[in-house]
Amino acid sequence: MDDTWPPRDPNISSMNDLADAIHNYAIQTGRHSGELRVPDKKIRAYFILREDQVMSWIKRGIEIGHGTDLIWAWGWLSDLHSTEARHRFNAWVNPTGTKQAPYELVKDDHRRKITLKVKNEDKLKKLDLDLQSAGVEHDWIWDRGITEFNLEKTITGIVVYPIEEDSVPKCLKKLQLWKVPTGV
Repeated sequence: MDDTWPPRDPNISSMNDLADAIHNYAIQTGRHSGELRVPDKKIRAYFILREDQVMSWIKRGIEIGHGTDLIWAWGWLSDLHSTEARHRFNAWVNPTGTKQAPYELVKDDHRRKITLKVKNEDKLKKLDLDLQSAGVEHDWIWDRGITEFNLEKTITGIVVYPIEEDSVPKCLKKLQLWKVPTGV
């Protein structure tokens, strides 16, 4: 990032002001064409975590956060990807196609984050191969283990970058949703 990021403006006093500043910054730096559009189809991001790893529920949330960080990095580097990938990222971040903060306008569920589970690392590696075969953009979620994995770098999951709902491959559709057990 350059010295103009994040936008430092004393006039930014609301989420709408911040959304405007980010939009303008993206246009000025060439990261966005200025075209805002509402996606034709629902855009989903998937976070697939291993069921065999013992970790707190807070740590599971942190792993999803790591996946979200990867999505943002992928999106900001989207000039390396196709125009369609850029549109998918923009639609996932801003499903309304406006400069207003997305959560203020979304009436449907374009911006879904779906958490799924696999039994173990072997199943996760198989899923990686299946996603590669299907041509689905994704990446490993790694954790350095500072808080819960004994300082060992650990594969905790896979993030599937924003994808149109009707492009989701069967290998994802057959996985179970991760639900928090009752009483947790």
